[in-house]
Amino acid sequence: ESEEAGTKAEEVFAQLEDWLLECRSLSLLEAAPNGRTLCAVMDAWAQSRGLGAAERVMAILEVAIDRQKKLCEQGSTSDRTLVVIKPDVIMFNTAILAWVTSGKGQYGAEKAEQVLQLMTSLQESGELGARDDNDEDDTGLAPNTRSFTLLVNAWAETEARLRSGKGAERAEQILEDMTKRYLERGEDVMPNTLTFTACIKAWSKSFHNPQYAVRAQGVFDKMADLYRETKNDEIKPNAWSANTLISAWANSRDSDSAERAEAVLERIKEFCQPDVYTYNSVIDAYAKKNDTKKALAVFEELESSPTLQPDIVSYNTMLGAWSKDKWNRGETQALLDRMIADGVVKPDRVSYSCVITACAYNKNPSQNNALVVSKLLQRMLQEYREGNDRVKPDVITFTSAINAAANANGDAKVKREALKFAIATLEQMKQSNDLDNPNHITYGAMMKACCRLCEGTERIRLLDGVFQQSRDDSMVSQMVLDLFLRNMPIQVLEKYKLAGSRQPDVPKSWYAKVFPNDKPSWIK
Repeated sequence: ESEEAGTKAEEVFAQLEDWLLECRSLSLLEAAPNGRTLCAVMDAWAQSRGLGAAERVMAILEVAIDRQKKLCEQGSTSDRTLVVIKPDVIMFNTAILAWVTSGKGQYGAEKAEQVLQLMTSLQESGELGARDDNDEDDTGLAPNTRSFTLLVNAWAETEARLRSGKGAERAEQILEDMTKRYLERGEDVMPNTLTFTACIKAWSKSFHNPQYAVRAQGVFDKMADLYRETKNDEIKPNAWSANTLISAWANSRDSDSAERAEAVLERIKEFCQPDVYTYNSVIDAYAKKNDTKKALAVFEELESSPTLQPDIVSYNTMLGAWSKDKWNRGETQALLDRMIADGVVKPDRVSYSCVITACAYNKNPSQNNALVVSKLLQRMLQEYREGNDRVKPDVITFTSAINAAANANGDAKVKREALKFAIATLEQMKQSNDLDNPNHITYGAMMKACCRLCEGTERIRLLDGVFQQSRDDSMVSQMVLDLFLRNMPIQVLEKYKLAGSRQPDVPKSWYAKVFPNDKPSWIK
């Protein structure tokens, strides 16, 4: 890659030289290639993020450095037909950006750091000549805030890949070095909101470190303290930095993580207006702790805001929280009905699926879960057929609906209707050309429905039919096989060569789509 990049760099300079000669012949020196021209070429490669893009940017920079060195050494005797463009901080920052966006993880971050070290070395040695204070295009070689911020981002991206803590540690070290340079030496490397937020992001991805949310909080606190000390708006915490920190707390396993997330919400109000994402992240934090009461309190605060309103994520997060709360599952239906009635935020597939999931586990004997789910599913399908792709049911929706039918409470009539609904739902999936096909979980839910909703010869007939379909679709899972083995008479099991063993040896074709690579442990 480096050899090809070098060749491409020479080609770029050859084209620039042709351009320069043409400008000279036409006496149009103001149109001659300059530093901005070369920066545009380098930036195009950096932004392309293609294979070898970072190497090509570096090769161009290295040619520019080499030519500038020769010019400084030879002076007026240098070859004037060559394009010599003095590298500056903008070109070096472009090279750092190329490595940050290269997708090469730690290697890219280390190469980006080497570019910064090279820039510092060339500045200190003076090999490329002194900065021309009378030339506004000569930005010099001193690393600036963008240089270090890009480097912090590089290590943040590394942490997102490795999640080992190394990237986050290095990002914070660079941030601390910037702060020290700015406060103690007066250098033009003041960390800004972007720098701090990139470091917070690095820690928010460091899941292997049990203190990752605490470390992210520490960086946020330093930003707030530095802002109070300097009163510089470029360091002021904003909704983005708060949202990044709240997400870290939302994913934390600390017992008080949700409360810490809400504390960030309250604290950011000192600096700026929280946005909808801020509230959604706190609702999500409480939802993950199964604290629907506090999640609802934050949701209602958002609803009462004079400047903000809940969006689809707000509603779906609240619906998802209630769907897992065995004491408040009925609230999902009420909130969905309110969404439909208000018409401001229209329900999507996730909204309906949360309510269907809640119905699947609702133990209220007075509610016909299968009937409720049937109406919801029909509404989804009707809206989808009318052109609303956002409510198109997927395999999870259909499977949850069948599971709701399997858990139906009530008398024989209610169970009969639930069974009919489950059978019709499975057939609809199989026969439709534009809906998801059943998977092994769907077949497991259908077999559970057969076991719970009917008896005797009907149960045997239905279980046999569902098992054959799952076998033909290569979707036999452990649940499907176990239910079949436990509920079928010996003569039926003999037909499939499954009699006499709780761990039978079955053909791979039966489970190939469930376990495409390895043979599962529950098969002999």
